[in-house]
Amino acid sequence: MNRQLTLTIQLKHHASLQDFQWHPHNLLLKHALENIGTPHGDRMIYLWGGPGVGKTHLLQGMPQIFYERHQTAMYLPMQELVQCDPHCLSDISADL
Repeated sequence: MNRQLTLTIQLKHHASLQDFQWHPHNLLLKHALENIGTPHGDRMIYLWGGPGVGKTHLLQGMPQIFYERHQTAMYLPMQELVQCDPHCLSDISADL
């Protein structure tokens, strides 16, 4: 019998694109994130930057965009997942 293990992954409920500190120099990124996965947007975006610039905040805010479109998205922090057995993700599509 397989036992389901609980992952300690949780979203920060306050993380959203609306409460991110947008500046004129990153409005193109905001537009790209709002349109990801739409016919007018890209399917993938690569985010990079130094510590503390808001990458995690943006990534955790993205599932809300998909939820509003009645689509599914999930934030999976790799730093925590590397400590888990690879099989912990084997039935992930059943949970979505």
